[in-house]
Amino acid sequence: MTTDRWDGRWEGWSRWVSWRVTRYDPARRDWRGAYPSDEWTCSDDIGGTFRDGVLTPGRYLACEDAYVAVVEEAVRESGVAGLRVASLTPLPPPPACLPPLDPADEPEEGAWVPAGRVGAAVRAVLRGEGWARLEGKGLDVHCCENLYLWLTSRRDLPGALSLARGAGLFPEEVVSPFLRWERLPDFDFPGPAELALIRELVAKRAPYLLGFLGDGASLFRLRGQGLYDLSHCVCEGVRDRLEAAPSGAWRLRSAGRLVGCPLERLFWTIAIYEDAEAAFLPDPPACPPPPACPPGSWGSWLLAPRDPVIEWGAPDDEDDKPAWWSSCDDIGNTFLDGELTPGRYLACEEALARAVGECAAEAGADALTVRSVSAALQPYPDEPVRAPVPLPPAGARAPEEGEVVKADQLVAAVRAMVRDGGYFRLGGERGFLACVGNGLWAHVACRSRPARALSRARARGLFAGPSLPGIHRSELRDLGFPDPEELALIRGCLARRAPRLLEEVTDAASLYRLDEAGCIDLEWSVRAGMQELGADPGLPGDAYRCLPERLWHCVWAFNPQTVEIVG
Repeated sequence: MTTDRWDGRWEGWSRWVSWRVTRYDPARRDWRGAYPSDEWTCSDDIGGTFRDGVLTPGRYLACEDAYVAVVEEAVRESGVAGLRVASLTPLPPPPACLPPLDPADEPEEGAWVPAGRVGAAVRAVLRGEGWARLEGKGLDVHCCENLYLWLTSRRDLPGALSLARGAGLFPEEVVSPFLRWERLPDFDFPGPAELALIRELVAKRAPYLLGFLGDGASLFRLRGQGLYDLSHCVCEGVRDRLEAAPSGAWRLRSAGRLVGCPLERLFWTIAIYEDAEAAFLPDPPACPPPPACPPGSWGSWLLAPRDPVIEWGAPDDEDDKPAWWSSCDDIGNTFLDGELTPGRYLACEEALARAVGECAAEAGADALTVRSVSAALQPYPDEPVRAPVPLPPAGARAPEEGEVVKADQLVAAVRAMVRDGGYFRLGGERGFLACVGNGLWAHVACRSRPARALSRARARGLFAGPSLPGIHRSELRDLGFPDPEELALIRGCLARRAPRLLEEVTDAASLYRLDEAGCIDLEWSVRAGMQELGADPGLPGDAYRCLPERLWHCVWAFNPQTVEIVG
Protein backbone atom coordinates (compact mmCIF):
# COMPACT_ATOMS: atom_id res chain seq x y z
CA MET A 1 0.00 0.00 0.00
CA THR A 2 1.65 3.23 -1.10
CA THR A 3 1.35 6.34 1.03
CA ASP A 4 3.23 8.80 -1.20
CA ARG A 5 0.01 10.34 -2.46
CA TRP A 6 1.09 13.54 -4.18
CA ASP A 7 0.21 11.96 -7.55
CA GLY A 8 -3.55 12.12 -6.97
CA ARG A 9 -4.35 8.41 -6.34
CA TRP A 10 -6.99 7.88 -3.65
CA GLU A 11 -6.99 4.08 -3.14
CA GLY A 12 -7.42 3.29 0.53
CA TRP A 13 -8.32 6.87 1.50
CA SER A 14 -11.68 7.96 2.90
CA ARG A 15 -13.77 9.29 0.04
CA TRP A 16 -15.48 12.24 1.67
CA VAL A 17 -15.48 15.48 -0.32
CA SER A 18 -15.44 19.13 0.65
CA TRP A 19 -16.32 21.96 -1.72
CA ARG A 20 -16.33 25.72 -1.43
CA VAL A 21 -19.03 27.31 -3.60
CA THR A 22 -18.90 31.06 -4.28
CA ARG A 23 -19.69 33.58 -6.99
CA TYR A 24 -15.99 34.54 -7.15
CA ASP A 25 -13.88 33.37 -10.10
CA PRO A 26 -10.79 31.60 -8.66
CA ALA A 27 -8.75 32.87 -11.63
CA ARG A 28 -8.89 36.34 -10.05
CA ARG A 29 -7.45 35.26 -6.68
CA ASP A 30 -3.80 35.84 -5.85
CA TRP A 31 -1.46 33.11 -4.58
CA ARG A 32 -2.68 33.66 -0.99
CA GLY A 33 -6.31 33.13 -1.98
CA ALA A 34 -7.19 36.82 -1.57
CA TYR A 35 -9.75 38.32 -3.95
CA PRO A 36 -9.93 41.86 -5.43
CA SER A 37 -12.31 44.27 -3.71
CA ASP A 38 -14.20 45.29 -6.86
CA GLU A 39 -16.97 42.65 -6.46
CA TRP A 40 -20.25 42.91 -4.60
CA THR A 41 -20.41 40.49 -1.70
CA CYS A 42 -23.74 40.78 0.13
CA SER A 43 -27.28 42.15 0.15
CA ASP A 44 -26.07 45.39 1.75
CA ASP A 45 -24.30 46.19 -1.55
CA ILE A 46 -27.60 46.53 -3.44
CA GLY A 47 -27.64 49.85 -5.28
CA GLY A 48 -23.85 50.10 -5.51
CA THR A 49 -21.75 50.04 -8.67
CA PHE A 50 -19.13 47.34 -9.11
CA ARG A 51 -16.96 45.70 -11.74
CA ASP A 52 -19.99 44.09 -13.39
CA GLY A 53 -22.31 47.10 -13.07
CA VAL A 54 -25.01 48.19 -10.64
CA LEU A 55 -26.27 45.56 -8.22
CA THR A 56 -30.08 45.51 -8.39
CA PRO A 57 -32.40 43.57 -6.07
CA GLY A 58 -33.21 41.23 -8.96
CA ARG A 59 -29.58 40.42 -9.64
CA TYR A 60 -28.91 39.75 -5.98
CA LEU A 61 -31.96 37.47 -5.63
CA ALA A 62 -30.97 35.47 -8.72
CA CYS A 63 -27.57 34.79 -7.13
CA GLU A 64 -29.13 33.92 -3.77
CA ASP A 65 -31.53 31.53 -5.51
CA ALA A 66 -28.57 29.77 -7.12
CA TYR A 67 -26.91 29.19 -3.73
CA VAL A 68 -30.15 27.84 -2.28
CA ALA A 69 -30.67 25.50 -5.23
CA VAL A 70 -27.15 24.10 -4.82
CA VAL A 71 -27.74 23.41 -1.12
CA GLU A 72 -31.09 21.75 -1.78
CA GLU A 73 -29.53 19.49 -4.41
CA ALA A 74 -26.66 18.57 -2.06
CA VAL A 75 -29.19 17.63 0.63
CA ARG A 76 -31.07 15.47 -1.88
CA GLU A 77 -27.94 13.72 -3.17
CA SER A 78 -26.57 13.01 0.31
CA GLY A 79 -29.85 11.45 1.42
CA VAL A 80 -29.95 13.11 4.85
CA ALA A 81 -33.28 13.55 6.62
CA GLY A 82 -32.24 16.96 7.87
CA LEU A 83 -29.47 18.95 9.54
CA ARG A 84 -28.96 20.32 13.04
CA VAL A 85 -27.89 23.93 13.53
CA ALA A 86 -24.67 23.36 15.46
CA SER A 87 -23.62 27.02 15.58
CA LEU A 88 -25.17 30.31 14.50
CA THR A 89 -24.45 34.03 14.84
CA PRO A 90 -27.34 36.45 15.43
CA LEU A 91 -28.92 37.52 12.14
CA PRO A 92 -29.57 41.25 11.64
CA PRO A 93 -32.67 42.40 9.71
CA PRO A 94 -32.20 42.01 5.92
CA PRO A 95 -32.42 45.05 3.58
CA ALA A 96 -35.92 46.48 3.17
CA CYS A 97 -35.57 46.41 -0.64
CA LEU A 98 -35.84 42.60 -0.66
CA PRO A 99 -38.99 40.49 -0.17
CA PRO A 100 -39.50 39.52 3.47
CA LEU A 101 -38.58 36.02 4.60
CA ASP A 102 -40.86 33.64 6.45
CA PRO A 103 -39.91 33.96 10.15
CA ALA A 104 -40.28 30.19 10.44
CA ASP A 105 -37.31 29.78 8.08
CA GLU A 106 -34.88 31.64 10.31
CA PRO A 107 -32.74 28.97 12.00
CA GLU A 108 -32.11 28.76 15.71
CA GLU A 109 -28.99 27.30 17.28
CA GLY A 110 -29.55 23.69 18.29
CA ALA A 111 -32.72 23.33 16.18
CA TRP A 112 -33.36 20.45 13.79
CA VAL A 113 -34.02 21.60 10.22
CA PRO A 114 -35.86 19.03 8.02
CA ALA A 115 -34.31 18.34 4.62
CA GLY A 116 -37.01 20.32 2.83
CA ARG A 117 -36.29 23.49 4.86
CA VAL A 118 -32.46 23.51 4.78
CA GLY A 119 -32.35 25.70 1.65
CA ALA A 120 -34.61 28.30 3.24
CA ALA A 121 -32.48 28.32 6.40
CA VAL A 122 -29.33 28.92 4.35
CA ARG A 123 -31.09 31.74 2.49
CA ALA A 124 -31.83 33.48 5.80
CA VAL A 125 -28.18 33.21 6.87
CA LEU A 126 -26.78 34.48 3.55
CA ARG A 127 -29.19 37.39 3.37
CA GLY A 128 -28.52 38.38 6.97
CA GLU A 129 -24.74 38.29 6.47
CA GLY A 130 -24.53 35.72 9.25
CA TRP A 131 -22.52 32.60 9.92
CA ALA A 132 -23.91 29.12 10.50
CA ARG A 133 -22.79 25.53 10.75
CA LEU A 134 -25.43 22.89 9.94
CA GLU A 135 -24.47 19.26 10.52
CA GLY A 136 -26.00 15.90 9.68
CA LYS A 137 -25.11 12.25 9.18
CA GLY A 138 -22.73 12.49 6.23
CA LEU A 139 -23.34 16.13 5.22
CA ASP A 140 -22.21 19.45 6.71
CA VAL A 141 -23.26 22.84 5.32
CA HIS A 142 -21.26 25.89 6.40
CA CYS A 143 -22.13 29.39 5.25
CA CYS A 144 -20.90 32.81 6.27
CA GLU A 145 -20.72 36.45 5.26
CA ASN A 146 -19.61 37.52 1.77
CA LEU A 147 -21.61 34.68 0.18
CA TYR A 148 -19.25 31.84 1.08
CA LEU A 149 -20.67 28.31 1.19
CA TRP A 150 -18.93 25.01 2.03
CA LEU A 151 -20.38 21.55 1.44
CA THR A 152 -18.71 18.57 3.15
CA SER A 153 -20.21 15.20 2.24
CA ARG A 154 -19.51 11.50 2.59
CA ARG A 155 -20.71 11.09 -1.00
CA ASP A 156 -19.85 12.81 -4.25
CA LEU A 157 -22.20 15.66 -5.17
CA PRO A 158 -22.16 15.74 -9.00
CA GLY A 159 -25.65 17.19 -9.31
CA ALA A 160 -25.02 20.05 -6.89
CA LEU A 161 -21.69 20.90 -8.54
CA SER A 162 -23.20 20.83 -12.03
CA LEU A 163 -26.05 23.04 -10.88
CA ALA A 164 -23.56 25.50 -9.36
CA ARG A 165 -21.50 25.76 -12.54
CA GLY A 166 -24.61 26.18 -14.66
CA ALA A 167 -25.76 29.07 -12.47
CA GLY A 168 -22.44 30.92 -12.76
CA LEU A 169 -21.06 29.86 -9.38
CA PHE A 170 -17.57 28.45 -8.87
CA PRO A 171 -17.15 25.21 -6.88
CA GLU A 172 -13.60 24.51 -5.70
CA GLU A 173 -12.31 21.50 -3.78
CA VAL A 174 -11.45 23.08 -0.44
CA VAL A 175 -11.49 21.81 3.16
CA SER A 176 -13.86 24.04 5.11
CA PRO A 177 -12.11 26.07 7.82
CA PHE A 178 -15.18 25.41 10.00
CA LEU A 179 -15.03 21.61 9.78
CA ARG A 180 -14.75 20.31 13.35
CA TRP A 181 -12.38 17.50 14.30
CA GLU A 182 -15.18 15.64 16.07
CA ARG A 183 -17.19 15.51 12.82
CA LEU A 184 -14.62 13.48 10.86
CA PRO A 185 -15.80 10.00 11.96
CA ASP A 186 -19.13 10.76 10.24
CA PHE A 187 -17.17 11.02 6.99
CA ASP A 188 -15.34 7.68 7.50
CA PHE A 189 -12.00 9.36 8.23
CA PRO A 190 -9.37 7.97 8.31
CA GLY A 191 -9.25 5.33 5.60
CA PRO A 192 -6.70 2.48 5.79
CA ALA A 193 -4.09 4.31 3.69
CA GLU A 194 -4.59 7.53 5.65
CA LEU A 195 -4.08 5.74 8.95
CA ALA A 196 -0.98 3.97 7.62
CA LEU A 197 0.53 7.29 6.53
CA ILE A 198 -0.37 8.95 9.83
CA ARG A 199 1.40 6.16 11.75
CA GLU A 200 4.40 6.44 9.45
CA LEU A 201 4.70 10.19 10.01
CA VAL A 202 4.16 9.88 13.77
CA ALA A 203 6.89 7.22 14.00
CA LYS A 204 9.41 9.75 12.67
CA ARG A 205 8.64 12.63 15.05
CA ALA A 206 6.70 11.34 18.08
CA PRO A 207 6.98 7.53 18.32
CA TYR A 208 5.44 7.57 21.79
CA LEU A 209 2.07 8.15 20.06
CA LEU A 210 2.15 4.87 18.12
CA GLY A 211 0.79 2.96 21.09
CA PHE A 212 -2.30 5.18 21.02
CA LEU A 213 -2.98 4.83 17.28
CA GLY A 214 -4.13 1.26 16.80
CA ASP A 215 -7.11 2.06 14.58
CA GLY A 216 -9.00 5.00 13.09
CA ALA A 217 -11.20 5.47 16.13
CA SER A 218 -8.13 5.87 18.35
CA LEU A 219 -7.34 9.23 16.69
CA PHE A 220 -10.42 10.68 18.32
CA ARG A 221 -9.50 9.42 21.77
CA LEU A 222 -6.40 11.62 21.85
CA ARG A 223 -6.62 14.56 24.22
CA GLY A 224 -4.71 17.76 24.92
CA GLN A 225 -1.03 17.70 24.02
CA GLY A 226 -1.36 14.33 22.30
CA LEU A 227 -3.63 15.89 19.69
CA TYR A 228 -1.25 18.82 19.22
CA ASP A 229 1.61 16.36 18.71
CA LEU A 230 -0.40 14.37 16.16
CA SER A 231 -1.14 17.53 14.19
CA HIS A 232 2.48 18.64 14.22
CA CYS A 233 3.80 15.24 13.07
CA VAL A 234 1.32 14.91 10.23
CA CYS A 235 1.42 18.51 8.99
CA GLU A 236 5.23 18.72 9.00
CA GLY A 237 5.54 15.26 7.46
CA VAL A 238 3.10 16.13 4.68
CA ARG A 239 4.94 19.39 4.07
CA ASP A 240 8.23 17.48 3.73
CA ARG A 241 6.71 15.12 1.15
CA LEU A 242 5.06 17.84 -0.86
CA GLU A 243 8.31 19.82 -0.94
CA ALA A 244 9.83 16.80 -2.68
CA ALA A 245 6.93 16.53 -5.15
CA PRO A 246 7.09 18.13 -8.62
CA SER A 247 4.59 20.87 -7.72
CA GLY A 248 6.14 21.63 -4.33
CA ALA A 249 4.22 22.66 -1.20
CA TRP A 250 3.47 26.27 -2.06
CA ARG A 251 -0.31 25.70 -1.90
CA LEU A 252 -0.07 24.94 1.82
CA ARG A 253 0.67 28.64 2.34
CA SER A 254 -2.61 29.62 0.70
CA ALA A 255 -5.45 30.84 2.87
CA GLY A 256 -7.88 28.92 0.69
CA ARG A 257 -7.22 25.35 2.01
CA LEU A 258 -7.21 24.10 -1.56
CA VAL A 259 -7.14 20.34 -2.24
CA GLY A 260 -5.47 18.98 -5.35
CA CYS A 261 -4.18 15.65 -4.04
CA PRO A 262 -4.66 13.33 -1.05
CA LEU A 263 -1.70 14.77 0.85
CA GLU A 264 -3.11 18.30 0.67
CA ARG A 265 -6.46 17.11 2.00
CA LEU A 266 -4.76 15.28 4.88
CA PHE A 267 -2.79 18.42 5.76
CA TRP A 268 -5.89 20.60 5.99
CA THR A 269 -7.88 17.87 7.76
CA ILE A 270 -5.36 17.46 10.56
CA ALA A 271 -4.85 21.24 10.78
CA ILE A 272 -8.44 21.70 12.00
CA TYR A 273 -7.67 20.16 15.40
CA GLU A 274 -7.29 23.62 16.97
CA ASP A 275 -11.07 23.99 17.18
CA ALA A 276 -11.49 20.55 18.72
CA GLU A 277 -12.78 20.33 22.27
CA ALA A 278 -10.30 17.49 22.79
CA ALA A 279 -7.39 19.86 22.08
CA PHE A 280 -7.99 22.02 25.15
CA LEU A 281 -5.00 21.88 27.49
CA PRO A 282 -5.50 21.67 31.26
CA ASP A 283 -4.76 24.73 33.37
CA PRO A 284 -1.16 24.85 34.61
CA PRO A 285 -0.41 24.29 38.30
CA ALA A 286 -1.17 27.21 40.59
CA CYS A 287 2.40 27.41 41.91
CA PRO A 288 5.73 27.40 40.04
CA PRO A 289 6.84 23.86 39.27
CA PRO A 290 10.43 22.71 39.69
CA PRO A 291 13.11 23.04 38.55
CA ALA A 292 13.91 26.63 39.41
CA CYS A 293 16.41 28.67 37.40
CA PRO A 294 19.85 27.64 38.75
CA PRO A 295 21.80 30.23 40.77
CA GLY A 296 24.37 32.07 38.68
CA SER A 297 22.51 31.27 35.46
CA TRP A 298 21.89 33.87 32.79
CA GLY A 299 18.58 35.73 33.00
CA SER A 300 16.41 38.59 31.76
CA TRP A 301 14.49 41.13 33.83
CA LEU A 302 11.75 43.66 33.17
CA LEU A 303 12.12 47.17 34.61
CA ALA A 304 8.81 49.07 34.69
CA PRO A 305 6.71 51.47 36.77
CA ARG A 306 4.58 48.58 38.07
CA ASP A 307 4.04 44.82 37.94
CA PRO A 308 2.38 43.84 34.60
CA VAL A 309 -0.03 41.64 36.59
CA ILE A 310 -1.51 44.81 38.10
CA GLU A 311 -1.97 46.37 34.67
CA TRP A 312 -3.65 43.26 33.28
CA GLY A 313 -5.99 43.20 36.25
CA ALA A 314 -7.31 46.72 35.49
CA PRO A 315 -8.47 46.91 31.85
CA ASP A 316 -9.12 50.20 30.06
CA ASP A 317 -12.47 51.88 30.75
CA GLU A 318 -15.49 52.04 28.44
CA ASP A 319 -14.03 55.02 26.56
CA ASP A 320 -10.76 53.12 25.92
CA LYS A 321 -8.92 55.42 28.28
CA PRO A 322 -5.92 53.57 29.73
CA ALA A 323 -6.05 52.68 33.40
CA TRP A 324 -2.33 53.29 33.91
CA TRP A 325 0.19 55.85 32.64
CA SER A 326 3.11 54.65 30.59
CA SER A 327 4.88 57.58 28.87
CA CYS A 328 5.49 61.31 28.93
CA ASP A 329 2.44 61.75 26.68
CA ASP A 330 0.30 60.86 29.70
CA ILE A 331 1.47 63.79 31.85
CA GLY A 332 -1.51 65.80 33.08
CA ASN A 333 -4.02 62.94 32.88
CA THR A 334 -5.56 61.07 35.79
CA PHE A 335 -5.21 57.32 36.25
CA LEU A 336 -5.98 54.68 38.87
CA ASP A 337 -3.05 55.89 40.98
CA GLY A 338 -3.90 59.59 40.60
CA GLU A 339 -2.71 62.37 38.35
CA LEU A 340 0.59 61.97 36.52
CA THR A 341 2.50 65.16 37.25
CA PRO A 342 5.79 66.14 35.58
CA GLY A 343 7.57 65.43 38.84
CA ARG A 344 6.19 61.88 39.15
CA TYR A 345 7.06 61.15 35.54
CA LEU A 346 10.63 62.49 35.82
CA ALA A 347 11.25 60.48 38.99
CA CYS A 348 10.21 57.26 37.24
CA GLU A 349 12.19 58.10 34.10
CA GLU A 350 15.32 58.76 36.17
CA ALA A 351 14.87 55.52 38.13
CA LEU A 352 14.51 53.52 34.91
CA ALA A 353 17.52 55.14 33.23
CA ARG A 354 19.73 54.59 36.28
CA ALA A 355 18.57 50.98 36.62
CA VAL A 356 19.57 50.18 33.02
CA GLY A 357 22.94 51.91 33.49
CA GLU A 358 23.66 50.11 36.78
CA CYS A 359 22.67 46.71 35.31
CA ALA A 360 25.08 47.28 32.41
CA ALA A 361 27.88 48.31 34.77
CA GLU A 362 27.35 45.31 37.06
CA ALA A 363 27.33 43.01 34.02
CA GLY A 364 30.66 44.44 32.86
CA ALA A 365 29.33 46.06 29.68
CA ASP A 366 31.30 49.30 29.28
CA ALA A 367 29.70 50.38 26.00
CA LEU A 368 26.51 49.37 24.19
CA THR A 369 25.89 49.29 20.44
CA VAL A 370 22.41 50.18 19.13
CA ARG A 371 21.42 47.09 17.12
CA SER A 372 18.01 48.23 15.94
CA VAL A 373 15.58 51.14 16.29
CA SER A 374 11.81 50.99 15.71
CA ALA A 375 10.02 54.31 15.26
CA ALA A 376 7.39 55.43 17.74
CA LEU A 377 3.78 54.57 17.01
CA GLN A 378 1.94 57.44 15.38
CA PRO A 379 -1.56 58.55 16.51
CA TYR A 380 -4.57 57.77 14.34
CA PRO A 381 -5.46 60.53 11.85
CA ASP A 382 -8.66 61.43 13.71
CA GLU A 383 -7.06 61.24 17.16
CA PRO A 384 -6.51 64.66 18.81
CA VAL A 385 -2.86 65.44 19.46
CA ARG A 386 -2.02 67.22 22.71
CA ALA A 387 0.83 69.67 22.94
CA PRO A 388 3.74 68.03 24.81
CA VAL A 389 4.34 69.13 28.38
CA PRO A 390 7.70 70.97 28.69
CA LEU A 391 10.31 68.83 30.46
CA PRO A 392 13.95 69.47 31.38
CA PRO A 393 16.40 68.28 28.69
CA ALA A 394 17.18 64.57 28.76
CA GLY A 395 20.88 65.31 28.51
CA ALA A 396 21.34 63.46 25.22
CA ARG A 397 19.55 62.68 21.99
CA ALA A 398 18.02 59.32 21.13
CA PRO A 399 20.80 57.26 19.48
CA GLU A 400 20.62 55.91 15.94
CA GLU A 401 21.09 52.34 14.74
CA GLY A 402 24.77 51.34 14.77
CA GLU A 403 25.75 54.10 17.21
CA VAL A 404 27.89 53.22 20.24
CA VAL A 405 26.69 54.52 23.62
CA LYS A 406 29.46 54.73 26.20
CA ALA A 407 28.90 53.94 29.87
CA ASP A 408 28.98 57.59 31.00
CA GLN A 409 26.36 58.49 28.37
CA LEU A 410 23.98 55.58 28.96
CA VAL A 411 21.68 57.10 31.63
CA ALA A 412 21.05 60.24 29.57
CA ALA A 413 20.61 58.16 26.41
CA VAL A 414 17.97 55.96 28.09
CA ARG A 415 16.07 59.10 29.13
CA ALA A 416 16.11 60.26 25.50
CA MET A 417 15.04 56.84 24.21
CA VAL A 418 12.07 56.70 26.60
CA ARG A 419 10.91 60.19 25.57
CA ASP A 420 11.37 59.37 21.88
CA GLY A 421 8.64 56.71 22.14
CA GLY A 422 10.41 54.26 19.83
CA TYR A 423 11.92 50.88 20.65
CA PHE A 424 15.70 50.53 20.96
CA ARG A 425 17.73 47.33 21.13
CA LEU A 426 21.28 47.65 22.51
CA GLY A 427 23.93 44.98 22.98
CA GLY A 428 27.25 44.97 24.77
CA GLU A 429 30.11 42.87 26.07
CA ARG A 430 29.53 39.53 27.85
CA GLY A 431 26.17 39.12 26.12
CA PHE A 432 24.52 42.09 27.84
CA LEU A 433 21.24 43.10 26.16
CA ALA A 434 18.98 46.10 26.83
CA CYS A 435 15.64 46.66 25.11
CA VAL A 436 14.27 50.11 25.90
CA GLY A 437 11.16 51.98 24.82
CA ASN A 438 7.52 51.80 23.84
CA GLY A 439 6.93 53.72 27.04
CA LEU A 440 8.59 53.46 30.44
CA TRP A 441 9.68 49.88 29.93
CA ALA A 442 13.08 48.21 29.63
CA HIS A 443 14.37 44.66 29.54
CA VAL A 444 17.92 43.83 30.55
CA ALA A 445 19.52 40.41 30.01
CA CYS A 446 22.97 39.28 31.12
CA ARG A 447 24.97 36.16 31.96
CA SER A 448 24.58 36.53 35.72
CA ARG A 449 21.98 38.19 37.90
CA PRO A 450 22.74 41.93 38.53
CA ALA A 451 21.52 41.61 42.11
CA ARG A 452 22.70 45.01 43.40
CA ALA A 453 21.29 46.95 40.44
CA LEU A 454 17.91 45.17 40.67
CA SER A 455 17.75 45.82 44.42
CA ARG A 456 18.40 49.54 43.87
CA ALA A 457 15.74 49.65 41.15
CA ARG A 458 13.14 48.25 43.54
CA ALA A 459 14.24 50.71 46.24
CA ARG A 460 13.51 53.53 43.76
CA GLY A 461 9.94 52.21 43.28
CA LEU A 462 10.37 50.23 40.05
CA PHE A 463 9.12 46.76 39.36
CA ALA A 464 12.06 44.45 38.56
CA GLY A 465 11.07 40.87 37.80
CA PRO A 466 12.10 37.96 35.54
CA SER A 467 10.74 38.48 32.02
CA LEU A 468 11.97 37.89 28.47
CA PRO A 469 11.71 40.26 25.51
CA GLY A 470 11.41 38.86 22.00
CA ILE A 471 14.95 37.55 21.85
CA HIS A 472 17.09 36.57 18.86
CA ARG A 473 19.16 33.41 18.43
CA SER A 474 22.48 35.26 18.34
CA GLU A 475 21.53 37.08 21.57
CA LEU A 476 20.72 33.78 23.28
CA ARG A 477 24.03 32.35 22.16
CA ASP A 478 25.91 35.36 23.55
CA LEU A 479 24.11 34.95 26.88
CA GLY A 480 25.28 31.33 27.17
CA PHE A 481 22.00 29.64 26.24
CA PRO A 482 21.49 26.81 26.80
CA ASP A 483 23.18 26.24 30.13
CA PRO A 484 23.68 22.59 31.23
CA GLU A 485 20.30 22.37 32.99
CA GLU A 486 18.51 23.76 29.93
CA LEU A 487 20.34 21.41 27.58
CA ALA A 488 19.31 18.45 29.73
CA LEU A 489 15.66 19.53 29.55
CA ILE A 490 15.91 20.05 25.79
CA ARG A 491 17.35 16.58 25.21
CA GLY A 492 14.65 15.07 27.40
CA CYS A 493 11.98 16.72 25.25
CA LEU A 494 13.66 15.54 22.05
CA ALA A 495 13.87 11.97 23.33
CA ARG A 496 10.07 11.96 23.66
CA ARG A 497 9.03 13.86 20.53
CA ALA A 498 11.94 14.15 18.10
CA PRO A 499 14.47 11.39 18.85
CA ARG A 500 16.03 11.80 15.42
CA LEU A 501 17.53 15.11 16.66
CA LEU A 502 19.37 13.57 19.63
CA GLU A 503 22.40 12.78 17.49
CA GLU A 504 22.51 16.40 16.29
CA VAL A 505 21.82 18.17 19.61
CA THR A 506 24.79 17.08 21.73
CA ASP A 507 25.99 20.37 23.20
CA ALA A 508 24.97 24.04 23.40
CA ALA A 509 26.64 25.01 20.11
CA SER A 510 24.84 22.26 18.18
CA LEU A 511 21.47 23.99 18.65
CA TYR A 512 22.67 26.79 16.40
CA ARG A 513 23.59 24.41 13.58
CA LEU A 514 20.09 22.93 13.11
CA ASP A 515 18.45 23.32 9.72
CA GLU A 516 14.92 24.68 9.27
CA ALA A 517 13.20 21.31 9.78
CA GLY A 518 15.27 20.72 12.91
CA CYS A 519 14.34 24.15 14.29
CA ILE A 520 10.64 23.43 13.73
CA ASP A 521 10.82 20.14 15.62
CA LEU A 522 13.01 21.64 18.34
CA GLU A 523 10.56 24.46 19.08
CA TRP A 524 7.54 22.13 19.05
CA SER A 525 9.19 19.45 21.19
CA VAL A 526 10.46 21.83 23.86
CA ARG A 527 7.31 23.91 24.13
CA ALA A 528 5.16 20.80 24.45
CA GLY A 529 7.50 19.31 27.03
CA MET A 530 7.64 22.48 29.10
CA GLN A 531 3.86 22.72 29.23
CA GLU A 532 3.72 19.13 30.44
CA LEU A 533 6.03 20.21 33.27
CA GLY A 534 3.51 22.89 34.23
CA ALA A 535 4.97 25.94 32.48
CA ASP A 536 2.43 28.72 32.02
CA PRO A 537 3.34 30.62 28.82
CA GLY A 538 0.57 33.17 29.31
CA LEU A 539 1.98 35.12 32.24
CA PRO A 540 1.71 38.91 31.77
CA GLY A 541 4.72 40.61 30.25
CA ASP A 542 6.29 37.29 29.11
CA ALA A 543 7.30 36.68 32.71
CA TYR A 544 8.79 33.41 33.91
CA ARG A 545 8.89 31.85 37.37
CA CYS A 546 11.02 28.79 36.75
CA LEU A 547 13.38 27.14 34.29
CA PRO A 548 10.65 25.48 32.15
CA GLU A 549 8.87 28.82 31.62
CA ARG A 550 12.09 30.59 30.68
CA LEU A 551 12.97 27.79 28.27
CA TRP A 552 9.47 27.89 26.73
CA HIS A 553 10.02 31.54 25.77
CA CYS A 554 13.60 30.99 24.57
CA VAL A 555 12.80 28.43 21.89
CA TRP A 556 10.56 31.00 20.19
CA ALA A 557 13.81 32.28 18.68
CA PHE A 558 14.19 28.99 16.78
CA ASN A 559 10.90 29.38 14.91
CA PRO A 560 11.85 29.62 11.21
CA GLN A 561 9.57 32.63 10.81
CA THR A 562 11.60 34.57 13.39
CA VAL A 563 14.94 32.81 13.10
CA GLU A 564 18.04 34.98 12.78
CA ILE A 565 20.93 33.84 10.61
CA VAL A 566 23.99 33.44 12.80
CA GLY A 567 27.51 32.33 12.05
